Amino acid sequence: MKETSLYSALHESIFKISDRNLTRNLDSFSLKRDLSLSSGQVGAIALLRENGQYELTKYARPEIQVPDITFDDLWTCTQEHFGLTAATAGLAYGGMPVRKIKKGHGTWLGSGKYTNEISDFGHKYFPKAKLKNGTPAAGISKAVFGTTRVFGIIGRASPFAAIGFAVFDIVSIGMCALEERNGS
Repeated sequence: MKETSLYSALHESIFKISDRNLTRNLDSFSLKRDLSLSSGQVGAIALLRENGQYELTKYARPEIQVPDITFDDLWTCTQEHFGLTAATAGLAYGGMPVRKIKKGHGTWLGSGKYTNEISDFGHKYFPKAKLKNGTPAAGISKAVFGTTRVFGIIGRASPFAAIGFAVFDIVSIGMCALEERNGS
C-alpha cells in the first residue's frame, strides 16, 4: 500500500468514482478539512450521498489498560513454574533436526537426510520398539508421522508438543504475574 498525503488520496478517490455522478456537487475542500480535524482518531470513512453531501464515520482509539508488571514479578512466577519450562526445553532440544550422517545412520532411498535426538536414542537403545503392523494406531501413525517406530513418532511429534508447552508456559507465567501484581 503506497503512502500518500490526505489531499492526494482524496482527489484520487474522487477521480476514481467521478463516473458514477456522485461527486458533481461534492465540496472536496470541506471533506478534506473534516477528515483532517480527526485528531486522536485511528480512521474515518466518508459515505457519499447522491446530492454531493457526505457523512463521516470516525473511529476512536480503544482504551486498553496495560498491566503494570515488573521483571521481578515475571522472574518469581518463572521460578515457580520452572518444572514445565525444563520439559519444554528438553522436548525442543530432543526434536531439533540433526544430519543422519553425523549420527552414523545411513539414508535410504526415499528417506530424509535428518533425524533428531529422540529418534536416535530409540535407534540405539530400543531398536525393536514399533507399533504392531495392521493395528489402527500403526496405520494412523504411518499416515501422520511416516513411521511406526515409537521413538520416531515421539521425535517427530516433539516440536509440536514443545510449542504447545511453551504457549502454556507463557500464559501460565503471565497469569501468575497478574495475580501477584493484583494480590490475588
